[in-house]
Amino acid sequence: MNLFDTGSDVLRWLEAFLLYRLYKKRATSLDDVKIVIVGDDSISTDMQPKAVDGNLVYLCHSATDDTDEILECYGLGIVRSVDTVNEKLYLLPSISTNELQHSFGLSLKILWFNRRRSADD
Repeated sequence: MNLFDTGSDVLRWLEAFLLYRLYKKRATSLDDVKIVIVGDDSISTDMQPKAVDGNLVYLCHSATDDTDEILECYGLGIVRSVDTVNEKLYLLPSISTNELQHSFGLSLKILWFNRRRSADD
């Protein structure tokens, strides 16, 4: 017997609530995030948010803004969308919101590896 095939309104509500919690967008200001793109120096700083939109990224932290520093990564995330008008990045993190805020504060770095090959490769 499938638990969600019982027709119960309570179970349907519970399923909808769990799906909402699973896919709830977590928004952060683009000013609070440093995007680091590995493997492609041709992407300008203003185009970086669009480059990570819809991609799997690493959620990292470092004590400084030095991009050559080794980053400590805490988990993965999916960038659900980027709102460049309102300067918001919507993220589905693999770690809890509390861990995300406690671990990173305002120093979250999003690391993305560009796997696209150019015609010269």
